[in-house]
Amino acid sequence: MMYMKRLSGIAIAMLLLTGTQSLMAQSNLTSDAWMEFKAYMKSYDSIQTVFKQLVESDPELEKNPSLIQTKLSAEDQKRINEIYQGVGTSAMTAIEEIDDMEGLTFEDLRYVKTAGIGARKVDKALKANLAMIPLVEDADSVKALKFDTAKMYAYLGKHDQAAATAVPDVTEDLPHEELGSFYASMARGYAQKEQVAKAQRYALDALKELTTYVEEQKALLKGTPDEENEVGLVDRYAIGQYLELVFQVASAMEEENRKDFYTKAQETIDDEKTWQQLVPALDQRLKEAAKEEEALNKPAPEWPEHDWIGTEESLSLEKLKGKVVLIDFFATWCRPCIVAFPYIRNWQKEYEDDGLVVVGLTNYQGSYKKDKVTPPDEFERMMNDFIPEHEVTWPVGIESNGRQAFLDYGVRGIPHLVLVGREGKIRYVKTGAGQFEQTESKIKELLAE
Repeated sequence: MMYMKRLSGIAIAMLLLTGTQSLMAQSNLTSDAWMEFKAYMKSYDSIQTVFKQLVESDPELEKNPSLIQTKLSAEDQKRINEIYQGVGTSAMTAIEEIDDMEGLTFEDLRYVKTAGIGARKVDKALKANLAMIPLVEDADSVKALKFDTAKMYAYLGKHDQAAATAVPDVTEDLPHEELGSFYASMARGYAQKEQVAKAQRYALDALKELTTYVEEQKALLKGTPDEENEVGLVDRYAIGQYLELVFQVASAMEEENRKDFYTKAQETIDDEKTWQQLVPALDQRLKEAAKEEEALNKPAPEWPEHDWIGTEESLSLEKLKGKVVLIDFFATWCRPCIVAFPYIRNWQKEYEDDGLVVVGLTNYQGSYKKDKVTPPDEFERMMNDFIPEHEVTWPVGIESNGRQAFLDYGVRGIPHLVLVGREGKIRYVKTGAGQFEQTESKIKELLAE
């Protein structure tokens, strides 16, 4: 079947060659670091073009784009992964060379914006984005840039500036899912700042947009062969989005004020079955949050003896006093834990000089990648396989006997992140992979104290 053909090595080589050519004459980003980043970006753009063409030509891929990996040879996948990694690595090097946007061309600014986002230097991406707006005449492009500006303000915790930028003229005609996600980020940000009225308003706007998006998706599935299963997936997606959003805002409220918010949220969702599925999960999340709250501002328990990787001496909270310590409780088999690693790695790189110390804690599992192993073998495989594979750049301790540290810190699910303030008290607890912006915001807050 023609749709099942793999991308040939020639096709990949051609698109990579395209990526190294025509890097825009008259560019002022001419250092080796920027030329490397731009070459990787040209390759990345070419890959995305080929992927888009494949999806558009293949009904199976159009329905499920994730299947595109099955169309690639192992060598193609390896080279593409190298390009993706190269984009991120080169972005971090290049973006350090730039701060002033004066004299940069529009194309230069586009690269700075992309590198800033890729390297999580969103403040620099924002500067580039703001500098691009006066250079654009097309009204739709101006709106897109302004909406990007609003999203970056929100990411940086500048929610009032985001609100002032995302005016109706900017947000009109945006896709419901995209606008709903933005409103949800605003709701979460204001909830973290305990500005409950604003959080509730944005939460209800987000629920409205997400509900409309869900209804659109279900309408598209009408009459399709697998309608029932596909609609079920849409419903599960909706419940997950609703739950996270309502929980974030409700947890910032006093319990007696939640009823009115729940009533308005239920009216906005306007689906009794969905709401009834949501309520017990919401109650459970709030109970778990209350337990996490109980641990706050209490002295962090000293962990027992661990076998250490990535440090020449055993670590303890006593030795780290005066630092802000991020403890990551994890396990090698835990996929959500691995999802969190890039964020933790970036936090370590970004804030280490300001006083952040990251420590990973786990315990011996008796198995590794489905193989039964002894503790010495597990230690070796952790050190020589798991840590290099997932680029764990911080010290990791494996509890020598049992899992007492997990018990002392009340770990009920992983990843389980704990922030210990400079004074040695627990200041933040988060279970699960998610709310990374909230965690980073707390890191910055504690470092500033």
